[in-house]
Amino acid sequence: MSKLAKEGKISRGWSHIAGKKFRKYCIKTTILEELGLA
Repeated sequence: MSKLAKEGKISRGWSHIAGKKFRKYCIKTTILEELGLA
């Protein structure tokens, strides 16, 4: 995961849901296209 983040392919952030913090990973659309999911 961290390797992808360094390459800028995914962005990491915090998502607040019901007062709790969750790790949020946003996969860039370019990755999805490479994987053929887009």
